[in-house]
Amino acid sequence: MAASSSSPLTPGAIFRTRAAALTLTQALIRAFYCFDLFLTATRFPDFVHPGKVPPPEFLLWPVAWLAWVPARLGFAVLFILQIGGALAGAAACQWRIARLLAALGLLEWAALENSVFKIGHTLHLLVFVAGLLVFLPRGWDGPAGAVRRSVRERTLLVFWTCQAVVMLSYTLSGLGKFGGAFYQLAHGQPTVFSPDALALHVAERLAQTDSTSLLGSWLLAHPWTGWPLMLSAIYLQTFAFWIAFRPALQRFWAVGLIGFHIGSFFLMTINFPQNSFLLALFFFRSPFADEAWPRLRQFLSDLPVFGAIASRFLPEQSAAKRRGDAPVIPLELPAR
Repeated sequence: MAASSSSPLTPGAIFRTRAAALTLTQALIRAFYCFDLFLTATRFPDFVHPGKVPPPEFLLWPVAWLAWVPARLGFAVLFILQIGGALAGAAACQWRIARLLAALGLLEWAALENSVFKIGHTLHLLVFVAGLLVFLPRGWDGPAGAVRRSVRERTLLVFWTCQAVVMLSYTLSGLGKFGGAFYQLAHGQPTVFSPDALALHVAERLAQTDSTSLLGSWLLAHPWTGWPLMLSAIYLQTFAFWIAFRPALQRFWAVGLIGFHIGSFFLMTINFPQNSFLLALFFFRSPFADEAWPRLRQFLSDLPVFGAIASRFLPEQSAAKRRGDAPVIPLELPAR
């Protein structure tokens, strides 16, 4: 957790701050594995009535072995791995082998689901985060005051890396929209920056899936109302990775991205509940952010693009940043 912007961090304060951050980080990691167990339990009907194994040419590499074993045996192995891995992670995530089993269970689940029809993205971030948490150092789960400083720093670094990967996925999505816009512009097509871009996207999605949405028809009747929504979504996505280095903005950005997912469902029936959970878990109460809400000056000056403009009119906040009052993120590990 960060210190108040009114008091510079001393070495002793940093040490105590990191100890408090470790306690919170430990709780958030355990919550992640409990969520994995919950998701696995929602799949029980699939295990009772297993679907047909896709043709070998469609099987992704993590589940390619299913083509060489009987279907019942293959699904039995998947069942044991996913249930066992989720249980092990929720009950004993302090052990690396338990975290590894949980990561493998998620990987197999995601690979099997994406071997049918098309590639989806609802499980990708869960797989990445579970894979990263395998690298937590030995002893990460001990009492914060008794954990060695090097272990504490490495634990926080792994957790921060999970935060960064979650936000990086959104930034890549935002950059992809910019790349698509350049291509569309070169071919004389409407781009994502066009006033009616969101309405066109909604219309194409609903026609493609032959479905209706709660707000889709209303947006199609009022296409200009989607313009600020589309621009806001692009801004939030493109600069999401920036937020990994700005703890004061993390909960705000997480709320915005969750709002983006909620809007996507009510407009296009695209649902990402797992991503919304990860955003809430990792950023609503980040171990690197102060418990108090940031001051308006800090909030505005930390904003990507607009913060550079705001800082010109907020010399006091800029000076505070030069004094080194900004929150500390553990990117450098101390010597043993």
